[in-house]
Amino acid sequence: MTETAASARRLALGAFRRAPRFLRRAAVRLVSPHYVLGAVCVLRHRDHVLLVRQRHDVEDGWSLPGGLLRRGELPAAGLARELAEELDLVVRLGEQPTLTLVVPHRKRVDLVFEVRVEHRPEVTVDGLEVVRAEWRPVADSGATLATAEILRMLS
Repeated sequence: MTETAASARRLALGAFRRAPRFLRRAAVRLVSPHYVLGAVCVLRHRDHVLLVRQRHDVEDGWSLPGGLLRRGELPAAGLARELAEELDLVVRLGEQPTLTLVVPHRKRVDLVFEVRVEHRPEVTVDGLEVVRAEWRPVADSGATLATAEILRMLS
């Protein structure tokens, strides 16, 4: 970096530091990439996983239950809300995700929670977003590419 560029950078950083907080936040949001944040659940029973068919999925295949988080919503709370809404399912989730998957070309971040259960809970699909739910073998799940990648990473 040239001396002129270094001086300009120091000057800009100094101005940024002195700017009111709301202007600093607006500037960061303006130049930062914007990603959609979602949370999904890998609900396992032995060698099977609960997968769903979603009405809005453009990719043919089974996917993990979950959905998008609302602004300011904690990931575990948002996932619990989505599971209750779409599958009438209550599952004990950890506070932190097991895995984070960033998909830059789709500008999406998925927080993945893995839960193992002794008994398969009953699920009732909402029919709006989720049209079908099945316990599928992990090894032969028929999953979408994203879901298959998550299952591969967790195996």
